[in-house]
Amino acid sequence: MRTQFTLIFILLIKALSAQSLFLENGNIIDVQSGEVLSGQSILIEDGRIQALGKTLQAPAGIDRIDASGKFILPGLIDAHIHLFQSGGIYTRPDAMDLRSVVPYEEERAWLRENAGDMLKRYLAAGITTVADVGGPLYNYPIRDAQNQDPETATVFLTGPLISTYQPEAFQIKDPPIVKVNDPEEARQLVQKQLPYRPDFIKIWYIVGRGQTAEDNLPIVQATIEESHRHGRGRRDPYDLQRYL
Repeated sequence: MRTQFTLIFILLIKALSAQSLFLENGNIIDVQSGEVLSGQSILIEDGRIQALGKTLQAPAGIDRIDASGKFILPGLIDAHIHLFQSGGIYTRPDAMDLRSVVPYEEERAWLRENAGDMLKRYLAAGITTVADVGGPLYNYPIRDAQNQDPETATVFLTGPLISTYQPEAFQIKDPPIVKVNDPEEARQLVQKQLPYRPDFIKIWYIVGRGQTAEDNLPIVQATIEESHRHGRGRRDPYDLQRYL
């Protein structure tokens, strides 16, 4: 007979992050040993786990949740999503061009309208945080609005991919991928994103026919340097030569 587990995801509802909470008598998985620890309690104060254990006592007046027979798990993170893609057959005209059937702008409009619903579905599946690794500039206001909604997953994102190649299908207004032709254009595209407060900057480093990896290295280095100069990404020098 299949055992059914009810899962409690800590920080599942972002509104709880500012509260104190005591979860008691739940099951916790020790990720180092793989052992299931039963009868465990967790104390959360000011949005952080302060203590856990079997003999832990609840402070007076704190909100309590009985987790008996349930598993207590952290919120999951999907570290690679694209809000500009639906997963449907009309969403990547550079890979399968069906624009004659459904105009691409119609697909994009649907995605903008339904972004909140998609993020609610992530949260319902226990995914409390997502990282959007590249898309149009219009994603920034979506992120800012949805991150105020306690019923959706928290979004971290970057804007358009700073790329050495742009598919023809994305030669449109507010594209998800932008081709830069030299280091100065790369720096300008980083600067263009800064007012939107990108969580990170993404490079799409494509080597085309007749090119070598070294040909576009100055573009990549300029992107990294400009990103770091404005506090986006790693602060220490990054030597790409060792990867070539």
